[in-house]
Amino acid sequence: MRSPFFLLAAIVAPLVLEAQRLSDADAVDQMKYDVQYLASDRLEGREAGTAGERLAAEYIAQKFGSIGLMPYGDSATYRQAFPFAGVPKLGEANALQVGRKKLKLEDHWSPLPFSASGEVRGTVLKCGYGIHAPDLGYDDYADLDLTGKVAALSISSPDGIHPHSKYLAYHDLRTRADQAAERGAVAV
Repeated sequence: MRSPFFLLAAIVAPLVLEAQRLSDADAVDQMKYDVQYLASDRLEGREAGTAGERLAAEYIAQKFGSIGLMPYGDSATYRQAFPFAGVPKLGEANALQVGRKKLKLEDHWSPLPFSASGEVRGTVLKCGYGIHAPDLGYDDYADLDLTGKVAALSISSPDGIHPHSKYLAYHDLRTRADQAAERGAVAV
C-alpha cells in the first residue's frame, strides 16, 4: 500500500511543474479542475481494483506525460505493480470463537486483508507487540515457544504508533503475523 503522502505528491507534483508554464490564474484553475476531477463521483472514490481507480491512474499518467516526466515504471510506463491484498468483506461468514465464547466482529476483533479462513485449535499466548527488532535490542518472542499456539499481538508498539516511533520499521501487521507463523503459531 502506498502512503497518503506519496499519493498527494504524485498528484500535486505535476500540477506544480505545469504551473511553471501557466499564469498564476491559469495554474489555480488547472489545479482546481484536477482536484475536482480526481475527487469526483465519477471516480468512485478511486478504490483499488475499480474502474474509478483505473480512470484516476490514466489521468495522472497523462498529466505526467504532458509535463515531460519520463516513464520509469513497469514496461516503460508510469505504472508499477505491487501486491495489494484488498479489504476483507465483512458479514455473517466472519466469526471468531474462543472456547465457547463468540467474539463480536469489529467490537472484539477484525479480520485483516491477509486473514485466512479456517478452524484452528490452540492455546492463546500473549506475545506483546509481536516485534522482533534485534537492531534495537527488542524481542517480544524471546523465551516464547509459539509452536501450535495462537499468538495474541497488540497492534501498537513499545513507543506507540506515530511517525517518530523508533519501531516504525516494525509497525507492519503482516510482517508481525508472518514472524509469528515462522515461529510456529497456528493463528494470530
